[in-house]
Amino acid sequence: MNSTFEHAQSSISSKTIYIFWSHTQSEIHARRSNAGNWSPNHFVPLLLPSNESQYQNSMTEPKAIGSGLTPTKSTTKNNILTQVRIPEFNAEDDETQQFQMSSTLSTVNQEIATTPRTKRRLQVTENYTNVENTNMDRRRQKARESMAAKRAEATPEEAKRQRTLARERSAARRAAFTPEQAERERTLARERNATRRAALTSEQVEHERTVAQERSAARRAALTSEEIEEQQEQTREKVAAWRAALTPEQVEHECAVARDRSAARRAALTSEQVEHERTVARDRNAARRAALTSEEIEEQREQTCEKVAAWRAALTPEQVEHERTVAQDRNAARRAALTLEQVEHECTVARDKSAARRAALTSEEIEKQREQTRDEVAAWRATLTPKEIQLQRTLAAERTMSKRATASPKIAEEQRVVARKKRAARRAAYTSDELEHHRASARQRMRLRKSGKHQQETMKTKLQESSDFEWPKPIDIERTIAALSSYIRLFIRQVQLNQL
Repeated sequence: MNSTFEHAQSSISSKTIYIFWSHTQSEIHARRSNAGNWSPNHFVPLLLPSNESQYQNSMTEPKAIGSGLTPTKSTTKNNILTQVRIPEFNAEDDETQQFQMSSTLSTVNQEIATTPRTKRRLQVTENYTNVENTNMDRRRQKARESMAAKRAEATPEEAKRQRTLARERSAARRAAFTPEQAERERTLARERNATRRAALTSEQVEHERTVAQERSAARRAALTSEEIEEQQEQTREKVAAWRAALTPEQVEHECAVARDRSAARRAALTSEQVEHERTVARDRNAARRAALTSEEIEEQREQTCEKVAAWRAALTPEQVEHERTVAQDRNAARRAALTLEQVEHECTVARDKSAARRAALTSEEIEKQREQTRDEVAAWRATLTPKEIQLQRTLAAERTMSKRATASPKIAEEQRVVARKKRAARRAAYTSDELEHHRASARQRMRLRKSGKHQQETMKTKLQESSDFEWPKPIDIERTIAALSSYIRLFIRQVQLNQL
């Protein structure tokens, strides 16, 4: 540096340009960054000689072009004579000269790299690099150990402050990212986590899960109710934004993955854990419903009805039948496990729910519900066989008789009044054709009833006139009278109890 060089005086044409090739770094650093080869990276112009007369004489003397002499340089750091390319600006053979220059440079670099001294320097450089890497690893390990020791000695307040500072630094660093950098950081983080998890054993995976669960439990236990609500709100917003960005195929895939994960988790649970999960779910749902307003409850019901309707609409007839069978089996198993008190409680709750729901309905909604019920019952009856119809009539008659037998006189009178009002309202809504049809049906039923009575009277007369007819024995009559008396006493006692 800061040195002056002069070109070698020789019999070279005055058209020759003298250029000195140099490097901005030292030879060691230049070779280290260029695979052990020294090559210049900039040009330095050479000054004119100090003797002007000598320079003028040399300029006026005739010179032979292409004498073959090449200027050289010699330094204390490199004792090997290195040729310096002197370009000749001729219009012809430019490509050949460029090829000769590149071949000359590669030859010179190869000669330099194959010398024993250069090999020793490369070996020393490689050893130095290995030592530097080893030292760097040791310094990182010491830094990690010192950080672990500092964290172990830190108080909870200091640890919390350090975490806050770390979060702030991470937030500031992420805020300065561009969308491409943020996506690249996420991709790298996912790949790093995937690689780390793939290298873990089953025990380490279980340990990681346990530690994560304990950390989450401890963090949630330290939160206030406002912070918990804020966390839940943020989680819901994140999940909603994430779901909104999914395609229908991704949504179906996520649902399938969630179902498989839930099924695998439930299959690994014991009966006590299953019962505990159900209790926790019921308590959570009860607490969540208790905190809802009437508008939110109505909105939740509407959303649930829409979801169920959309789910049912997407089912095939086979899936619908399977779902009904599963629901019937589930209800039957649940009812079979109930006690008499629980059954009575379930019936009371169902009646109260129905009464409250009906009381909140308008007249239009009530009429719509009745119309839907009639349509459903008509569709259900149309699918019954004659045997099933007869069975349903028998069950209905027995149900009606049992209900009337246990009803008090006051309730029976109220039911008669309600039945008369229903029949009157139903008849008032009939058209003339429907009324005529019902009258004809009633007349036909009356004729059948009378013919049945006539047949009974005929059979009774025939039995009385028959000589083979045997009257009942006195002991049979006494038994029948005793049975009727006990039944009448039991019925009177039941009526008295109902009146109380």
